[in-house]
Amino acid sequence: MSGSTMKNLQIFSSLCGQMVMPNVVIVTMWHNIPEELSIRREEELKKDVWKDMVAGGCRTEPFQDTHESAWGII
Repeated sequence: MSGSTMKNLQIFSSLCGQMVMPNVVIVTMWHNIPEELSIRREEELKKDVWKDMVAGGCRTEPFQDTHESAWGII
């Protein structure tokens, strides 16, 4: 993950604040990636990159490239 991406996530987190973080959803898009690999990668991101956001109540949801998936995320 690039330094600018990490900085952007930090800025986003500070703008939202702790009270809003439970309303934040990180949407993942793992098209054309084997399911096992996408699950492993998402867990790595939750532990490393999104750690503070997830600890603050943020959740992750996979987008399945369908109308139903989009509504499920919302």
